[in-house]
Amino acid sequence: MNVIFITACCLFGNYLAEMQLFGYYINMNTRLILIQAMFLIFLLFIAGFNEIVFAQNPAAQPRLEADPKAEYFAENLNPSYWRSLFDLAYWAGGDGDAEKAADDFVPVIKELYSVTSSMNDLQKGEAVLNFMHNNLLRTYHVKQSSLKTLLSSGSFNCVSSSVLYAILGTAVGLDVSGVNTVDHAFCLVSIDDRDIDVETTNAYGFDPGKKVEFQDRFGKTTGFSYVPPANYRDRSTIKLVNLFALILQNRIADAEDVGDYAAAVGPAVDRWVLLGGGPGTEFEDLIIRMLNYGTMLSRAGLEEDALAWAEMGISAYGPHEKWDEFINGVVNNMLVKLIRSGRTEEARMRLDEFKPRLTQQAVLAMELMVSDTELLDALDAVKAGGSEEDFKAVLRDVRLGGAVAEERILEVELDWRLGGINGIAGTEGWEAAYNAVSAAIAEMGRLPQLMKAQGVYLSNWKAELYNAAVRAFNAGRISEANALALQAADKFPDEAVFQSLIKSTEQALNRQ
Repeated sequence: MNVIFITACCLFGNYLAEMQLFGYYINMNTRLILIQAMFLIFLLFIAGFNEIVFAQNPAAQPRLEADPKAEYFAENLNPSYWRSLFDLAYWAGGDGDAEKAADDFVPVIKELYSVTSSMNDLQKGEAVLNFMHNNLLRTYHVKQSSLKTLLSSGSFNCVSSSVLYAILGTAVGLDVSGVNTVDHAFCLVSIDDRDIDVETTNAYGFDPGKKVEFQDRFGKTTGFSYVPPANYRDRSTIKLVNLFALILQNRIADAEDVGDYAAAVGPAVDRWVLLGGGPGTEFEDLIIRMLNYGTMLSRAGLEEDALAWAEMGISAYGPHEKWDEFINGVVNNMLVKLIRSGRTEEARMRLDEFKPRLTQQAVLAMELMVSDTELLDALDAVKAGGSEEDFKAVLRDVRLGGAVAEERILEVELDWRLGGINGIAGTEGWEAAYNAVSAAIAEMGRLPQLMKAQGVYLSNWKAELYNAAVRAFNAGRISEANALALQAADKFPDEAVFQSLIKSTEQALNRQ
């Protein structure tokens, strides 16, 4: 039997769905491992309401109410009466008509009673195990927890064989309880103030201790290791109701092993109720089972149903931080999907609608994601010839929103500014580009990127003026060269190169 496997849901980023895969599990102390994540889930809102309302189709969902028999057995189970235990085992296994099956089982009880009637309890304890292996048990199968299947085919695992021992032992007057280890279960018989282990999967399992026959066969048959009483930290004694509840637990595991997460929810509800309800391990496991079903819906493309299921779960069993994480994750991934498909406006609308249902941390993260996308969309639009006023309006709104750091906003604004200035340089020349970047510095401050660009444009402008004068001079247009040199010197009186050019052109004019 495999230990539980749980993978799952979900805060921010590209989340995986909180898909806790409930592997085959014998231990009643469920270990929950929650991994954040969840893929691309949409939510459908109904507009005009102050609170979020998810689309719901209750008829298509697994039941969230316990089977009435779960409540019945929780309140009325008689652990000292074999037939009450038999009924519980049949119900827990989903095996149908327990009454007729119990009637058919009466001859077995009578036969066992005739064998053990003259024995003391110690002898009875071993005789019951021998009776099982000689008459009822045939083949060990790791996933066979059903009492009905055991009785019809002889196939068994540690749960079904322990359940059978508990029924038979109780029928002959033994005080039987269960033992639970990390991945295995067996029985315990209390006789004369002594607790005796009964490893029900093995014919030599009564008080196995160091029996050579037991040691030789047990591990080979089941793949498990016997946990003796001395290893008390690795085992726990449990009531019969907890032992029989392992049938439900294994049904949950079997359903989820084949991806039938819907079929796992009902047994999880029943198990929780059977074991008393309220907070604790069983309740946490129920939440996980519901989350797994919701995740399955989302991965099947039924996002609205998945979120409707979340609201149904919350309505039935109250708020839980795992539901908050689930909804945070699916909204985040819905926004990611919208953004990746170019539907930023819809992403903004959805985020604003969902904010009342999200945690504060989730709102901050998603607001950052959407606002940053709006910023980049506005940048792309203005670069493509869109309105500069519209771009500035987005800058203003994003700043007011406060989700995006000022450094990031300046980065985008600089990208726009420098891109536009570079375009001016290509169409209007270096002087126009220099003037534009100087205006940007006056507005935005002496940012390093702007100062660097200003230096480049200034250098290119000076070179342009100088080269124009030199070209005219070399072509023999001395007067034009002199005029250009004078214009350049007027703009840059401290530039020695222009003063030198004036002197050269004047000397040439004098020689004419």
